[in-house]
Amino acid sequence: MNSFQRSFPGSGSSAATAVAREEPPAIPQSDSSCASPEQVLRFAHDFNNILTLVLGYGETIMMSLPEAHPVHQFASQICKAAKEGARLSRDLTVLMHQASPQR
Repeated sequence: MNSFQRSFPGSGSSAATAVAREEPPAIPQSDSSCASPEQVLRFAHDFNNILTLVLGYGETIMMSLPEAHPVHQFASQICKAAKEGARLSRDLTVLMHQASPQR
């Protein structure tokens, strides 16, 4: 067990391992090799939901630790990456809405 796991009980739990082992959902096959705007929008929405959880947990860790704690900096980087991912998801959503004006 490393110092991070000692700092956060349950961080080495089997629940985290179980999530990593889940099979990805099957992607519906169509005649074309490209995803439809609706499929991309669904993906962006689901991805944004995951990023919301990551950001929430990162912010919770940051609030519960002093800034001098070494894990605080890691949590800050996690939050920064989640915010960047959310920005990319928003950009993708805007792009798909522009590509699909009938929505």
